[in-house]
Parts: sequence; C-alpha cells; structure tokens
Amino acid sequence: MDVVVTPRGSDGTKWDLVDRLGRKVGDITEKGGGYAVYSEKPGSLGQTKTFYKSLDEAMTDIATNMKGACELATP
Repeated sequence: MDVVVTPRGSDGTKWDLVDRLGRKVGDITEKGGGYAVYSEKPGSLGQTKTFYKSLDEAMTDIATNMKGACELATP
C-alpha cells in the first residue's frame, strides 16, 4: 500500500501519513533529535519501528513494511 507523507502545521515537525485512498494510517513527529512514527491503529503500518534518526529512514522503512511507496506530498 502506498503512503503519502503530508506536512501538518507551520512548525515543520509533524507529518500525516495517508494512503492513496485518503485514509489516515498514522503520523510522524520530529522530537528528541529523531522522528517518531505513530500508527493510527495497531498494525496499520505493519512492523514499522517507532523511532528513526531521519525522516528519510522512517519513510524507507514504512515503504518496505507497507510493500509500496512512501512519498512526500507534492504541493
């Protein structure tokens, strides 16, 4: 399943994770020098870890576990 990462808010530290059908599957929050991934409901992001050193690392793992693409939303 493909996941689109969409910035939320104006501070640049939060992103919504939404599938191609518009269903929210989770979010990412920058904190403590890294990026925390939160699943909307248990299992909706597969076996994704919860904390990453970079946004790119988080997106790569989400794509792998969801067996699809994980891309930043285009404006």
